[in-house]
Amino acid sequence: RHVKEGEELCHPYIDLACTTPERRAKLDASYHFRCDCSRCAAGTLDHRLASGTAEPPSHSQYLQGVVGLQSAEDSKELRDACNILQGVEREWRAARDPVDLKLLSLHSKLLQGWLELGEAEAAI
Repeated sequence: RHVKEGEELCHPYIDLACTTPERRAKLDASYHFRCDCSRCAAGTLDHRLASGTAEPPSHSQYLQGVVGLQSAEDSKELRDACNILQGVEREWRAARDPVDLKLLSLHSKLLQGWLELGEAEAAI
């Protein structure tokens, strides 16, 4: 979307798909401050973020997609990795809590891949 002049822009310093203690530790270590935003102050999502403990059957596909994202040498390889991760994401969404840490991390990686390809529609 178009950003208006003077409009506030927000950028996360760290991966938001972490529990409050993890986010605060990373922010303290890297930026030397304690976050007291409403999400950190409440800590209400922490139990849900850490809810997925067992690895799903599609975990090997997930790893294949992540490695593909990291090692892609051209847009075809990157698109193939995104397609693999998109399939895994569909499966995980059906089986996991919407704020599960692993699902959120997967979604973040997938968004980065689609955006790198310049495919904002697929990312959304």
